[in-house]
Amino acid sequence: MDSNNWQIYFYKNSKGEQPVKDYINNLKAAEQAKVRNKLNLLKEFGPFNLDINHVKYLKDKIWELRIVGKDHHRIFWFIFNSKNIILLHAFHKKTQKIPQIHIQKSFSRKKDFIKRYGGE
Repeated sequence: MDSNNWQIYFYKNSKGEQPVKDYINNLKAAEQAKVRNKLNLLKEFGPFNLDINHVKYLKDKIWELRIVGKDHHRIFWFIFNSKNIILLHAFHKKTQKIPQIHIQKSFSRKKDFIKRYGGE
């Protein structure tokens, strides 16, 4: 694989739980395949070479990976130490607007990650 690829990591809380990994693993096989395809695109091309159909910058260094189809899924993440992507939170998007609780979970997990691993 090309060394220019980005690395993707699942956020792990202090109890060892990985909420995004669990979310993906609980999806039906077809939905899992869509999510993994988007994650592979993100890993291969990085966030700056994908258009708004794939990624969108939200605010305060939090990004959104957009999985569309019959079911819409969103994964929030941030960039850590250059080319590392930390997947923070995932949810099934049912409304046009993102519910604030999902954004807040992402910020909380990002803060926890930085506190435990440094950075920023």
